[in-house]
Amino acid sequence: MRQMKHVALLVSVFFVFTVAVAAEKSQVAISTSSRFLPTSFGQSANVRLIVRMEKHDRNWELEVSCDGLDGGFRTSTTKSFWSGNKQASIYDVGFALQSASYLCEAVLMRKQEDGKVEKFTSSLEVTVH
Repeated sequence: MRQMKHVALLVSVFFVFTVAVAAEKSQVAISTSSRFLPTSFGQSANVRLIVRMEKHDRNWELEVSCDGLDGGFRTSTTKSFWSGNKQASIYDVGFALQSASYLCEAVLMRKQEDGKVEKFTSSLEVTVH
């Protein structure tokens, strides 16, 4: 009987730990390498962004954008998902950006059962010299 209590306690601790780890898992994350390749257009560079997202059958759309922090240049791209099983978990997105600082953002939109859209966001600042 005492041994069963120990097993039950161990299982419950494992369950609580597993739930806590799952709750912290990010649905979308954006990153980049620190090196940008210059383009032939003068003062611009090819910026490569890596977007990791959680596959889910209700994922609707992924938008990746870079917005100039000085209020200037903005660029974006959108990927729509029609079926959860055709999604990749990693997307490689490239933009040719002029010399400036940018806020780059990945927004994953997921439709809920009630039709509302839930948004998950990850962002980072990128400076092109």
